[in-house]
Amino acid sequence: MKVYLAASCAGVNATDRKKVIKSNPPLFLLETFYSGAKTCLQVLNDVGREHFLMDSGAFTFVHSKKNITSRELDLFVDRQISFINDYNVKNFFEMDVDQTLGYDKVIQLRKKIETKTQKQVIPVWHTNRGVQSFKDLCKEYKYIAIGGMVVGKNLTISQIFKLVTYAKERGVKVHGLGFTQFKYINQIPWYSVDSCTWSKVAVWGGKVCFFNGHTIINRSVNKNGYKLNLSKLCAHNLNEWIKYQKYMYQRRY
Repeated sequence: MKVYLAASCAGVNATDRKKVIKSNPPLFLLETFYSGAKTCLQVLNDVGREHFLMDSGAFTFVHSKKNITSRELDLFVDRQISFINDYNVKNFFEMDVDQTLGYDKVIQLRKKIETKTQKQVIPVWHTNRGVQSFKDLCKEYKYIAIGGMVVGKNLTISQIFKLVTYAKERGVKVHGLGFTQFKYINQIPWYSVDSCTWSKVAVWGGKVCFFNGHTIINRSVNKNGYKLNLSKLCAHNLNEWIKYQKYMYQRRY
């Protein structure tokens, strides 16, 4: 299983991050285009084109300000298209703006991106599209994603398992967006997942440790209100998650 580490520049300064990347090179990284072309290019160069995954940044962009117009979104997409073409980005998600601008807009942008890049996007299926829509995507795409997963609310583990298994049986790879829940991750035959938990835990004062060969343990290092060096803590957590990433990759698709 491929575990993409998302937002690898978040919370950690350039010097601390460089030390981690050099001493323990990550296998797979994901970056959102909302972070900017410069950051995306840096992350792409860290792991190479084959191991880089670009998120559209659709959710963050649409919620970055009130009453965003369709024209503003189109210009944002144009910048993404230029980046994809300029740097020959291989894998990238579609603009899944279903919840705010509707599925028709998603399809319109999907066609636009695919036409101008001559590459397929990774479509991001959401429950509001219906199960038949998921099955239809499996007929047209070889790599798809499931987004908006809140286990027990939007989808049960059993439902996720059935969807991913359905796709896998048809030779389709499935990515779980933001899905690295240790309780469930090994129950689903994902091809890939991503997470920025390593960074979020640090912000909350949490230190993670790769333990016993396959387990991430979260420990609070800020119980007494001590001032933390956030960059150092983020760098430590990133390093531990890279170890976890390498372990999980042994569980091949």
